[in-house]
This record gives sequence, C-alpha cells and structure tokens, in this order.
Amino acid sequence: MTKIKYISILVTFLLFSCEKVIDVNLNEANPVIVIEGNLTKTPVSVEVKISRTGSYFGSAPVTKISNASVLLEDDLGARFILDELEKGLYKSRNVHPQIDKNYKLSVEVEGKIYEAFSKLNPPVTIDSLTSAFSEGFAFLDAGYYVTIYFEDPAEVKNYYQLKIYKNGKLKNDFDNLIIFDDNLFDGQKLEIQPRNILFIPGDTATIELNSLDKNAYEYFKTFQEVISTNPGSAAPANPNSNFTNGALGYFSAYSTGVKSIEIKDIAE
Repeated sequence: MTKIKYISILVTFLLFSCEKVIDVNLNEANPVIVIEGNLTKTPVSVEVKISRTGSYFGSAPVTKISNASVLLEDDLGARFILDELEKGLYKSRNVHPQIDKNYKLSVEVEGKIYEAFSKLNPPVTIDSLTSAFSEGFAFLDAGYYVTIYFEDPAEVKNYYQLKIYKNGKLKNDFDNLIIFDDNLFDGQKLEIQPRNILFIPGDTATIELNSLDKNAYEYFKTFQEVISTNPGSAAPANPNSNFTNGALGYFSAYSTGVKSIEIKDIAE
C-alpha cells in the first residue's frame, strides 16, 4: 500500500477582543465609505455591505448606507443589479458565478463611484478531516482539535482562507483570520491543524477552504497585521483595499472546498 505523505502545519492565532480600538488616522470629521463585497460559488451568493464610519477600527457608531447603486459585471459583459434587502445590505439571486472569470463590483454612493475587481479561482478540495485529543501545553488548552488534509495544485499561485465552524457557528471571523499562500509548499500535500479552536465529543466541525485571488488575500493579510498590532503602538497603515476612489474594505470572489466531521470520543 502506498503511504501518502503530508506536510504538517500547525496554525495558532490569538483571539482579539471586539472592544479593542486601533487608530488608523481616521476621524469623525473625515468619514469614509467601507464596502465589504463577497461573491461565492458554493453556495452561490453575492452580498455587499456598505457603511460609513469615522474610525474604521474604532468604537464610533457605523452608519449603514441606503439607496446605493450596486452593480456586478463579469468579463463577458453580463450585468447584475443588486437589491437592497435591508439598510446597508445588498444582494442578488440572479448571479451564476463562473470559475476563472473576472468580476467588477461598482458601488455608487451620493454620486461617487467606487470600483473593485476580483477573479473567481477554482476551488481546492479538502481530501479529509480527522479529529484527535491533544494535551494542553503553554497557552493551548487540552481538547479535541481538527486536522485538515488537502493537496495544493502545482505550478499555480494559490491563496487560501480557512473558516472553521463549530456546530454551524463560525469560530474565526475577522478578529482571528487564518490565511496563507503556497509559497513554501507549492504542489504539496498539506496537513493543517488549527489550534485554539477546541471541540468536544458530539460537536460537528465544518471546515471551509476558500480559494482567494491575490487582491483579496493582500487585503486580509494587511487587515490581520493591523489587528495584531500591539496595544499602544502605531498602526502600520489602512488595510490594502482593492476599491478605487478612497473607499475602505474589499471585494472578494472566491470558491470553496468544504467538509464536515463529527467529533468522536477517543474511548469509542
């Protein structure tokens, strides 16, 4: 029998309080538009959130923007108008995303147009998931952890985001992103074990392996750098938004490999 070898990667991250305030040189006198746009293949979804805030990472109230014009276009000229379902939230049920297509998201607010581009890359399949009990050490608690196995496509630049769900609830949102590229393991079989997300027997763990494009990856990477800045130190810069005209935020088209596992007691 052929033994498949995987490169093992242990992923740890710190959990940041949502009350943390980081000054990125924005103020109440200079509010900015913030756009969060996601186009996904599995499940099919396009969702755009638009707001205005005086401090992107601060505690100032966020103003959700109504009556914006939101348009999604692909590189073949197909156009999809997004409807406002609730204040600041825009969606469309008519979009059918296609792999390897480039998409443009245009948002018009009060006569000003903001544009961003993103490519929908092919999904990468999760081969399997396993769970095992691990004794605690250092700042890591004892408990059950999930290991993800997949193969990185060779000779293709890949950018990834891992989302981990516990019983249907996302456990690593913006304050504890898991993102990485394949610089060090192009074409290799990978074994990734995220730490700090514990499970108990009976839990269901669902893992999403999102394939991002470079622009979205760079945004999330710089966002991660900003929120991990030590309290009291100066923030390095705003995250690298891929929107024009001074808007903050991102537009990301991505495909997803997904798999679930029920956590079993090691005694069973």
